[in-house]
This record gives sequence, structure tokens and C-alpha cells, in this order.
Amino acid sequence: MSIVNNQIEFKELALKIFTRNKKKRIFCLYGGLGAGKTTFTQAIAKALKIEGTVTSPTFNIIKQYKIQSSKIDYKNLYHIDCYRLEDEKEILNLGFRELVEDKASLLIIEWADKINKILPKKRIDVYIKILDNFKREIIVK
Repeated sequence: MSIVNNQIEFKELALKIFTRNKKKRIFCLYGGLGAGKTTFTQAIAKALKIEGTVTSPTFNIIKQYKIQSSKIDYKNLYHIDCYRLEDEKEILNLGFRELVEDKASLLIIEWADKINKILPKKRIDVYIKILDNFKREIIVK
């Protein structure tokens, strides 16, 4: 468990979590609205030298980004937001299984609790809890 007091500390912690777990391709993010799930993704995207602005894919559900960094074997980052899903079938219809099987891609899934039944066992779970306007508690499993 870690406590961060501001956005800079939060982004630094996101990078540490990612760096320590590079061999894992799937990061599942849990937390309420405004907890920092997209901020976590933006920190990783910046480290991967992804060009352009990374925003929450709430309405698109899945956004694909080309990874520009030569320091990592992955070619694509898929940013997935399950907030609007009614059930797992919706994400399966969007090719979720193929993304999970694509060894050249990194997946970051916001609101992963919505699709718990179909999440692969090999993943990193990141729980983000709002303590106040600036403070967050982060638990990694």
C-alpha cells in the first residue's frame, strides 16, 4: 500500500508500478470516479513516448495508441474503459479476447471490476482510493 499526496507523486508511483511489472501486459485499474485511473494511464503513456493526448475512452470503450519507445517490446497500448458496459459480452464483441492474446500489446483497463469474470489470471490489479482532494491510497496486487 502506498499513499500519494499529489499528482506528481501519483504519476511517479504509476511509473514504478509499471516498471516493476513490465513482463505483465495487463493492468486492471479499480477506483471511483476521479480516483486517477486515467492519470495513471497517462503517466505510463508518457513513459512509452506515445504521441498526442491520452484521454479516457469512456465513449469509445477502447482506444489504441502506438508505442514509440524502443525500450519496450510492446507495439501498442490499448486503453480500455468498461464504465459504460452492461455486461462482459459487450467487450467480448469488441475483440477483447484477441487483445488479451496479442503478445505485442499492453492493456490498461479502467473499471475492470465490470468484467472480472473474463479477466485473465496473469495481470496486475491496481486499486486507487480517494482519501481527499489530493491524497490517494494505492494498493497493487
